[in-house]
Amino acid sequence: MIDLLNLPWLPQKTSDATEVLDSRERLQQVTLRDIVRFAQMKLSERDVRRLAKAARARAPEAADSGLVKVRLCVACQATADFLYDELTVAGLRFGLLLDIVETEFNQLADLAYGAFFEDESHRGIDFTFVGLDYRQLGFREDVVGCAKTVEREVAEKASAIRGICAGIRSKTGAACIIQNVVAQESAWLGSFDRSIPGSTQWLVDSVNAQIREHVAASSDYLFDCERLASQVGLTNWHDPGMWYLAKLGFSQSVVPYFAHRLAALMAAAKGKARRVLILDLDNTLWGGVIGDDGVEGIRIGHGSALGEAFLDVQRMARMLKSRGIVLAVSSKNDEAVARLVFEQRSDMGLRLDDFAAFRANWEDKASNIRHIGRMLNLGLDSLVMLDDNPAEREIVRRTLPEVAVPEIGTDPAEYARIAMAAGYFESVSFNEEDRQRAQMYRENAQRADAMEIVADMDAYLASLEMQLRLRPFDKLGRARIVQLINKSNQFNLTTRRYSAAEVEAMERDDTVFTLQASLTDKFGDNGMISVVICRPNSEDWEIDTWLMSCRVLKRRVEEQILDYVVRSARDAGAKRLKGVYRPTAKNGLVKNHYRDLGFDAGKTTDEDETWWLTIDAAASSPRHLPFQLILTN
Repeated sequence: MIDLLNLPWLPQKTSDATEVLDSRERLQQVTLRDIVRFAQMKLSERDVRRLAKAARARAPEAADSGLVKVRLCVACQATADFLYDELTVAGLRFGLLLDIVETEFNQLADLAYGAFFEDESHRGIDFTFVGLDYRQLGFREDVVGCAKTVEREVAEKASAIRGICAGIRSKTGAACIIQNVVAQESAWLGSFDRSIPGSTQWLVDSVNAQIREHVAASSDYLFDCERLASQVGLTNWHDPGMWYLAKLGFSQSVVPYFAHRLAALMAAAKGKARRVLILDLDNTLWGGVIGDDGVEGIRIGHGSALGEAFLDVQRMARMLKSRGIVLAVSSKNDEAVARLVFEQRSDMGLRLDDFAAFRANWEDKASNIRHIGRMLNLGLDSLVMLDDNPAEREIVRRTLPEVAVPEIGTDPAEYARIAMAAGYFESVSFNEEDRQRAQMYRENAQRADAMEIVADMDAYLASLEMQLRLRPFDKLGRARIVQLINKSNQFNLTTRRYSAAEVEAMERDDTVFTLQASLTDKFGDNGMISVVICRPNSEDWEIDTWLMSCRVLKRRVEEQILDYVVRSARDAGAKRLKGVYRPTAKNGLVKNHYRDLGFDAGKTTDEDETWWLTIDAAASSPRHLPFQLILTN
């Protein structure tokens, strides 16, 4: 189970952020852009305090950073002092630089009807947050079951709230954000509590209904705090001890989530909500890898728990599209193969025409996301990427920091829940234009054809701290080697298949060069990701089999493997390396593999292409590659 109060969509704090936040001197030297980047990470309470202070000190830089300045008056019936720093940092995540105007505890009437806003220092308000608390509303406790009395009670409370908001608006000229009421944890009448007029829950429900009606008829906004409390549970929300001690309206543990969602609402009101959801495919929209498992082999739909979890991700995306969020695909895949799933699997929740852009290729994600932004004519700060691969998430964060990239964990059943709790698609209105927006963007995207290249890829690869382990075939790796040889279709130069017995024979055959490669990085173990078989023939080595997992494409693994094969061939007295490419319906992505690695073209037939590499020349030009190489005999 995930803990929404822990903001699970935020990535862990990076080492450079830790170094800066641990030093007040260094924090004073960084730019506001750096502060915004740090705000996107999981932070301690101390980090939040320091970062909020640094952000306030950098307010003059807001225009250059792309942040929108927002002056927020916080007016609550409960103590709100502890909220300000978290709210400032949360605002940064959504492109807002908050200037918070503080007010006295439980003085809403004074703000509405007094002289507070006449003070020059209290001018220029963009929003007033009106925080309500059921304990301060003064509900009567002696009216349970008295229908007419409780109706008057609700009408009086609702009228008072409307009057306060109208008074504040008249003085500030700005909208109020009204926090609806969260009920007490205990239900005195059990399951009957909502049904009987005059119970606390009934009164809260009735007042909240009046608040919704008011918001619908005015320029004010609703902050649905009741919904947030239902997500995390009233037991987690309330802390009676802190209410009695300091009149805190909710538990301290709730503060980060509360602040995050309030900032999301203000961002939406300022037109800063995200507009596009970019989806990965393999193991994000369905279980499995389409290039290897095939259309019928992937897991989606009813009949399995995993398939239903992925279907729920698609249901989330479809619902977002219905309210105007634009959907796009960015996947490392063969496009024709990827499209087959949407065309042939009737149990898919999404169809091709649900997407305004469909980028399935072997380019890096950052380039594809840039392309999608250009196709849709939207800034990168409009985009959210949902991807199960932590390495892909990290490179997009580093290369395109404007793009929102939530951590979604490892359990597909939680993907949709985490993505929606992050608040990227917060909404303050809905109309017919919203309903049609996704289709309009899809039509516009069909006219775009620009592609950009990801920046500073070498620095990113170095940051992954990759360790590549190479060793010959052995009994320990045999089962996985056989699986890869017989399952891999896309990054597979010859698509030759070998049985377990044949692989075991190669282990014992000194005339065959075998190699299994495993990769780890700072995110974890990628497992065995490549298999190579070479057959020496006089002074030439022929690469019989070379396959690799597509999940590590664009990490330069193939270059490192080639360097090792070249050195091994040279040590064995070979002069040339022969590569063979046998085209299939699924391995088009490696069509230029040997050419890109520096091989010279040889003979081409209807069945295959031959490529040659001079070993001495290749060995004399070693590559600078981002791996720690670990060799095991």
